[in-house]
Amino acid sequence: MFKRRTSTSWAIQFLSVIWPKMGWRRAVSYYWHRLKRIPGSPESIAMGVACGVAASMMPFMGLHFLISMGIAWLIRASMIAAAIGTIVGNPWTFPFIWVGTYEFGVLLLGEGSLESGETPFRTMFGGLYRSIETFDGTLFVDQVMPTLLPMIVGSIPVSIIAGVSAYFIVLRPVRAVHKLRQVRKNSLSEDNDDLMKDGK
Repeated sequence: MFKRRTSTSWAIQFLSVIWPKMGWRRAVSYYWHRLKRIPGSPESIAMGVACGVAASMMPFMGLHFLISMGIAWLIRASMIAAAIGTIVGNPWTFPFIWVGTYEFGVLLLGEGSLESGETPFRTMFGGLYRSIETFDGTLFVDQVMPTLLPMIVGSIPVSIIAGVSAYFIVLRPVRAVHKLRQVRKNSLSEDNDDLMKDGK
């Protein structure tokens, strides 16, 4: 009943992820308005966004949404805000996140940095596809883990830094919105009281 009359192709769906139909500016504005309408305290909403941003720094593609919701549930943050926060991880930002977490990881593990012309991500994704297709654990360890492990290690401090930064970036404007909403609510309440007094 609620399905499209004409189904969109996978190519159009992929392009809509890279560049939304409404444009990135309107998309960001849309999510900001959604964020302002989320029930809960400013601190809960900001913590939720922080969970989503932090989860997006992790190299677990396809699981960011679930991870962010799980963390938000554990710390009693807004789960809706956590879901919105995951938009930080998208096709435009993932290449930078992957390289950044990998470089940070190899630095922490003392394995050296990414050299020019080296393509560990191509090897990792190729090995991941083949290991899943053939259920080959040895292939996964040999071709995926050498890149995935530094990314996991590097994503831990990056996630913490990104999450804390997101919390303080979001907290102030959300507090301002809630304060303005409360002022308007009090003003309407006073107007109603005045009308009731005049009616008497």
